[in-house]
Amino acid sequence: MTHRNRARLSKLSLALIAALAAAPAFAQSTSAGVGGTVVAGDGQPVAGAEVTITHVESGTVSRATTDANGNYTARGLRVGGPYTITVNKAGAGTSTRSEVYLGLNQVADIDAYVRGMHKEVELLQAEYQKIEQARAADDSDAETRALFAMTAGAIDEAGAQAAGLSPERYDHVKGKIDGAQSKLDMLEGFRRMEGNSSALQSQIGDPYAGFAADVAAALKARQAETAALRAQATGFRVKAAGG
Repeated sequence: MTHRNRARLSKLSLALIAALAAAPAFAQSTSAGVGGTVVAGDGQPVAGAEVTITHVESGTVSRATTDANGNYTARGLRVGGPYTITVNKAGAGTSTRSEVYLGLNQVADIDAYVRGMHKEVELLQAEYQKIEQARAADDSDAETRALFAMTAGAIDEAGAQAAGLSPERYDHVKGKIDGAQSKLDMLEGFRRMEGNSSALQSQIGDPYAGFAADVAAALKARQAETAALRAQATGFRVKAAGG
């Protein structure tokens, strides 16, 4: 790749980032979409740029072309992802953004998380009971099988199925909610030790930062439930590993 090509790609890369930042997913009843504005390095809109949106799992491709103002929209996309979005303009280069997820209703993701975690806890509890029975019978083979089942991907896959999400989307939702809960746990532990958690919060930030206002409100309302499920799942795994 020549230095000239690198420069051209850099300019279009900035345009793609601007397009994504200005284009949160918008929802319909059964599908999602994405839209935005592509601009050049000098801030001018880019007309006639081809935007390709690829659903990685299925390989489904949707295309859009920017109008005279650099705007584009793509509707009728599958909820979730991941998607790869590529912007291409002759004479300006090509740039790609991967791991893009589109949401139908992020508040509904909390319900999906709860359904999935209920299923995970159910399966983890069943495997832990097998471990206890195996230890009581001094059956190391049965214990090893149950331990493996608790760490294999099958439990996560069952959680995703119960949640009604793709494994990738379920993992994304879990990461977001568990990340917020981890910060809340840290703040609560610090508050119990020091009597005040403001010093720590100034370092780690708001646990709900990055969530839309309605999603944050819904997550706060169900925080006790999501925290309990996460604690149960973690507890079974810790006890199983403890021997």
